[in-house]
Amino acid sequence: MNRNKDSDSYIKYISVIDLIIKNSDEKNPITINQIQDLIYNKGYDFKIDFRIVKKFVENYNNYYEDTIIKTYKEGRNNYFYYENPNLDLMEAKAIIDLVYSSHFFTLKTKENYKKRMQDLFSIHNQAYFQKRLNLHVVKNENEQVFYQELEVITKAIKEKKKFALNIKNLL
Repeated sequence: MNRNKDSDSYIKYISVIDLIIKNSDEKNPITINQIQDLIYNKGYDFKIDFRIVKKFVENYNNYYEDTIIKTYKEGRNNYFYYENPNLDLMEAKAIIDLVYSSHFFTLKTKENYKKRMQDLFSIHNQAYFQKRLNLHVVKNENEQVFYQELEVITKAIKEKKKFALNIKNLL
């Protein structure tokens, strides 16, 4: 059996899957031509054939034993989009809203959570996570205080005991 020895096959696979995940969602599917344009814009010097994109998506979905990257054909174009299996957009937005409304998270921690949530979704949905803070409120910038208090709560719940928090430390 003679195998096709394409030295760029791994980078092609990773590039195609990564581009689909980061640049598409249910409302913004991506075509093979758009994938090729994005690959060119990234500076790679290879072309992607439509058949190999379909094979990459099929292999990716088989690996996860689920259809995470959806595909459909409309006219002459094949469309692909990533369907986030972990959180939907409103669940993630609710989490960020809770984090930003909490007074015990530092600004750095809030920005970190926002960035991590944004990275779960395509570039088209990242604007949903933009938040503005009222910086006139003076807050404790010691992140460890919150986590220490959280550990006290978790331990008390696990041991089914009462507990008291030092609220001054959290504000």
